Amino acid sequence: AGTPLSQVLAGDAPRDERDRALSAGAEALHSLHDADVAHGRPSLRDMMWDGTRIAFIDFERFGATRELRRAKAMDLLLFAHSCFDVAGGPRPEIDHAFAAYRSRDRDGVWGDAARMLRRYRWLDPLVSRLPKLRDSHDVKAGQLVFRTFLSPDSAAP
Repeated sequence: AGTPLSQVLAGDAPRDERDRALSAGAEALHSLHDADVAHGRPSLRDMMWDGTRIAFIDFERFGATRELRRAKAMDLLLFAHSCFDVAGGPRPEIDHAFAAYRSRDRDGVWGDAARMLRRYRWLDPLVSRLPKLRDSHDVKAGQLVFRTFLSPDSAAP
């Protein structure tokens, strides 16, 4: 089905290729959500890029769910976390991917994700004070997710 987006983002592909691939990943995730489907764990390793399109593998939550809005928001947060984790921090291609998702987000999934995170914003300062956690790759990616979704300009699509 192609190369995992995790390899594309972490590899030595030209910046414009990484940009196209990651934006295609965000658009494909939105297409799933638009079809009322949640992936369950859309990490970059579960999104295959063949140079023109994205194919998803390893669906964790396929089928009917009573909390579809929540599942879509969680998908978006997990996608964002995976982007920051693989990249090791912020990158312009990640910003472009988020913009690609948000430009199509008529159902407010981005806002749902931000509301979800607001309930847990107390974790960010707590984690920053714990040295063993603070240096964790996952925690650093999580902190970037918090900052991305809870920034003042995050509310406007």
